[in-house]
Amino acid sequence: MSYDSSLKEWRGTRFKEKEKFILKTQFVRTESFGNQTIEFYNVTVTLEGRESQEDCYAQMYGEPGDPRDVGAFSNTKVLNCSTLSRTYKFNLKTSRFLSAYVEGYVNGDNNNDTPAFAAGKCTKIGSAH
Repeated sequence: MSYDSSLKEWRGTRFKEKEKFILKTQFVRTESFGNQTIEFYNVTVTLEGRESQEDCYAQMYGEPGDPRDVGAFSNTKVLNCSTLSRTYKFNLKTSRFLSAYVEGYVNGDNNNDTPAFAAGKCTKIGSAH
């Protein structure tokens, strides 16, 4: 989406995602729940051109535990997590990802802070065991 100042309205927009990032995972532990096994990772994201990394937190919705421990079912290896500004879904098996930036529009601003949704394939996923 982008704001069209001549029409004074938000419009659907196609664009190529230019922002790149580095994803790092660090294995924490494995837990079994019935017949399901969940692997927990600490996940960080570093946006291209920045020196500092951001923790990517689990979407826990009031559940107990450390929000830095992001769980993935061992059979699918899909991680869902959020930084302060983006929500991510990573598939560690296929190296595919989805990224959503959902700011701007809801803030009521008519500026260049537009929502964005991206999909892609990671060239490499850094991990430490």
